[in-house]
Amino acid sequence: LDRSAVGPWIGPEIVLSAGAERSRQLMVRIEYDICEDASDEFAIAMASVRRIRLRTGGRHWRLSEAAGLPGRYYEEFVVASWDDHRQQMGRLVASDREFEERVWSMAVAPPITHYALRVDVSS
Repeated sequence: LDRSAVGPWIGPEIVLSAGAERSRQLMVRIEYDICEDASDEFAIAMASVRRIRLRTGGRHWRLSEAAGLPGRYYEEFVVASWDDHRQQMGRLVASDREFEERVWSMAVAPPITHYALRVDVSS
């Protein structure tokens, strides 16, 4: 395994106010459109991606397939905050990037990443 550091993560520019908003739990959802004939290989490759996400700080990881849309998958995981997610991306090593690129190569279009901050609702 190549444990050399990868370059800095260039993520979206999301402006959060200081304090509570920056510390809210973050859900990351990545949408993949995969060739149907690659679905088994994709699921196998995602097992490695799962280990990477959890090793670098993600929690509650899951992979779902969209009902009625064969080949559309959603990878979801939670990190403690936006700042933690930035640190998580900084923990990636070269071999992690190889697994991600393997997954991306199965997609018919670039994956789309969505971010959502947790909302606490009291009863």
